[in-house]
Amino acid sequence: MQHDFEGAEAVLYVRNGIVVRRLKKAAAARTLRMKPRDALLSLCHANLVRILEISPDGDMHMECMQTSLQRHILAGQRCSAAAKLKIARQTSSGLRHLHMLDMQHEDLCPNNILLAWRHGELPVKPCDFYNELTGCNRTAAYAAPEVVLWPAADVTAAADVWAFACCLLFLEGAEPFAGFEHAPAILLYLGQHLCVAFQELCTVTPFSLHDCAYAPARHLARSMWADILRLVFVPQASRISSQQLQLRLDALQAAPVPTNTKHPARSVLARLNFA
Repeated sequence: MQHDFEGAEAVLYVRNGIVVRRLKKAAAARTLRMKPRDALLSLCHANLVRILEISPDGDMHMECMQTSLQRHILAGQRCSAAAKLKIARQTSSGLRHLHMLDMQHEDLCPNNILLAWRHGELPVKPCDFYNELTGCNRTAAYAAPEVVLWPAADVTAAADVWAFACCLLFLEGAEPFAGFEHAPAILLYLGQHLCVAFQELCTVTPFSLHDCAYAPARHLARSMWADILRLVFVPQASRISSQQLQLRLDALQAAPVPTNTKHPARSVLARLNFA
């Protein structure tokens, strides 16, 4: 049976509107730890890809979506500010639901955020939250500093929040941590983002977006995401939770628009006519 899509760990087959995810032999040989089967099958949320069945040999049957955020953006599709906010809020909603169930995504990135067009709506659903990953298995460009520094250590849900903020940057056309896919590049990662790594190790003054020439989202410091980014690109212990993240995105959706302002973020909100 010919596969339709191929990822780093699995191949996907689309049959009769159902996606079958089958681990590659190399991935299966590494015995990736799957999260509890019952917990995965019981997940039911509008912003999480639904798992329909898990066979004894590990094949996973899931609902079918149309494309990933990665393919959508790289294909040159334009996203309005309203669409970006919708994608962010729905992704955050799914992430928060996982965290409320004491589960972590562990590999949130644009390739693992799926989109579909259904009845005039745009459902957005994270996928690929099925396995328990170590630091070396995650998408490196979206890995939080604590994941890079201590890949074998227990990582909290705060790492998902960091990855989510990196996805916000991707929506704006930036991928500041790209190029760290191989082990030797970790030194470059730590060198360029020494301010973050130093904060994690020494817990000194809070990290600022302007502390480092390579600071994530430095060029977005006046965007509508600015307040969120400042609360995410900080040491693990100080990072906001996914629940706080959702509240801030909801507030951004509902924010009143003051008149006669030149602030770029507010002018974007004004053009969107948010209620």
